Amino acid sequence: MAYLQVLNALALFADANGDALASPQWRWQVAATAAGPFADIAGAVQSYFVPSAAEQGKWLRFGVLPMALLPPAAGLWTWSAAVGPVVAEKPYLNHILSTGESVSLGVGGAPALSTNQPYQNVGLSGDQLVPLVEKKIETPASAMANHLTEASPGKSWKFAVTLHGQSATPYIGLRKGSLPFAAGMKQVQAVAAAAKAQGQLPRVLAVTAIDGEGDGGSGWASSYAKSLQQWQSDYQQEVSALTKQSGVLPMFIDQLSAFGALSAGPALPLAQLEASLAKPGAIILVGPRYQFTYPDALHLDAPSYQHLGAYFGKVIGRVLFQGEVWLPLSPLSASRKGKVITLKMHVPNPPLVLDTMLVAKRNQLGFEYLNSKETIAVTAVSVADTTVTLTLASEPAHPGEHVRYGCAFINKSGSGAMVANAPGGNLRDSDATPGPGGKPLYNWAIHSDIAVELAK
Repeated sequence: MAYLQVLNALALFADANGDALASPQWRWQVAATAAGPFADIAGAVQSYFVPSAAEQGKWLRFGVLPMALLPPAAGLWTWSAAVGPVVAEKPYLNHILSTGESVSLGVGGAPALSTNQPYQNVGLSGDQLVPLVEKKIETPASAMANHLTEASPGKSWKFAVTLHGQSATPYIGLRKGSLPFAAGMKQVQAVAAAAKAQGQLPRVLAVTAIDGEGDGGSGWASSYAKSLQQWQSDYQQEVSALTKQSGVLPMFIDQLSAFGALSAGPALPLAQLEASLAKPGAIILVGPRYQFTYPDALHLDAPSYQHLGAYFGKVIGRVLFQGEVWLPLSPLSASRKGKVITLKMHVPNPPLVLDTMLVAKRNQLGFEYLNSKETIAVTAVSVADTTVTLTLASEPAHPGEHVRYGCAFINKSGSGAMVANAPGGNLRDSDATPGPGGKPLYNWAIHSDIAVELAK
């Protein structure tokens, strides 16, 4: 174990009464030997810990106090085995592979904004590592890496981001066996060789897939969820073969929000959600794209590309540095009593907010109610903490009920925040994490479709 390496605590919980678990309490301790005695490390009360030079040569352990939502709330402090000793080690160069279509490459994102590298993050020029800056157009790469370094312990982590996507190319042209995929594997080798030559330890931490336009516009949405799962598995297998890394190589994705411009319906973003639910921890959904500005209905402007990169950086950082099991702002359940539907939401940073300033007001604020026979208007929407309440114009009388969010569209409509008939909605959380220029990186509700149950 090396200092400046993130240690993540892992604990399995069970409640004797079957009650749901609340956030546990954590403590990290240090000792001169594996046998102790151990003492608390000041301020080390998260599920992760980054050893510093102060812990070099010593041993560490963590304790967890499980908490339930219902009384009796607190369990008993339980301690891990000791690990150590902490040693000094060469610094890591943390590689992120980025694939996808034109949005992953910043098409339309002129002028470049991230033209200076404030940290030591790098890209590739041929086989050489060079400062990671944007040229001519803004891609998500620099903002993603810089946000990650800013959020890393001691702002000490160094990242390499390499792009190998291809515009106007569906999954079949990006998957294993394609030229872009092969280019990505060559990037793994080139970054590793260059890092070792500079005395650094290379490792591939993640893949980003900013994708969907080609498959959404070509009628392949029905197979896209399985394609994403295979894509992640192929990256993990091939990177492991090259680097000898073990474990999950997570693929971070977002949702296509420009399906109105493609006249394709919401099947593609719903497939992206499906894939993330099918492989939790391996495919991680960052969020949607409707909160951005689209000059041409499919591509973003430069500030939006910069913020898209920061969104990816924020979520990757929460997973890497905090050990968070990330879920976007999304519905967990929907129940109906009479004309009133209650949606229980997973909210990364409560409370919920209905925002018609940053995103132009959508019809019914983005919500729709449907069943096997009819669509019933939503006459009122209200939010409180982590709950959304919908009031319908009439009480339904048919089965097959479900609520959709962010799925309505007009064929060939524009895309983005301020286009009122574009796919999207007005529901966000209160995450005040600052992005480029200090603009908060609110989490906007994802495109979703959830079944409605009758309230008991």
